[in-house]
Amino acid sequence: MDVSFIGQGFYPEDNHSTGGILLSKITDRRYSHFFFMSPFLSADAIKNLRDAISDSYNPKRNYTFIVGVDPRYKSTNEKALKELYFLHINSYIFFQEDTLQGNSENIPRFHPKIYLFEGENDIALIVGSSNFTLGGLFNNIESSILLEFKADDEQGMRVVNRLKSYYNSFFNLNNRHLYRINASLIKALVTDGVIQRDQANE
Repeated sequence: MDVSFIGQGFYPEDNHSTGGILLSKITDRRYSHFFFMSPFLSADAIKNLRDAISDSYNPKRNYTFIVGVDPRYKSTNEKALKELYFLHINSYIFFQEDTLQGNSENIPRFHPKIYLFEGENDIALIVGSSNFTLGGLFNNIESSILLEFKADDEQGMRVVNRLKSYYNSFFNLNNRHLYRINASLIKALVTDGVIQRDQANE
């Protein structure tokens, strides 16, 4: 198993970034299943993903994206969710309805940044501080760890299996706080004040 540190943004002359690695994995033919989780999402970052998916399109490839939506932080807006919806991939929000109540400070914040790439023989996993935003993936000072290994690597598979076990209801898409993204859901989230409206549409 290869373990790499991804340092980003601390040295301006260093072009190493989580986003660059993520995009290279999307276009790598060895991988066919992609599972991303991020609390924050930006439209600009999704546009980069859209180009990579289009360039490497294959009907056998499967993408799942879970993004956090939290009215306490306004972390993801209407435009970002629309860009994700227009990708036509399996995309969901994680939204805890109780955060709309007045005493929501004790409700834990959704905050994992996980990017998992799986193929028949190859696995890669990025875990770190990078949100799926243009800053988080390319411009901010961030730190992540990249694991790369073969499917018969016992140590690597223990990590992935533990990840899938811990977030079992996310990988099975049956968590009660998961909602599949569609136009009606986005409109309802804006109407209810859960996410910020795209100012360009006003």
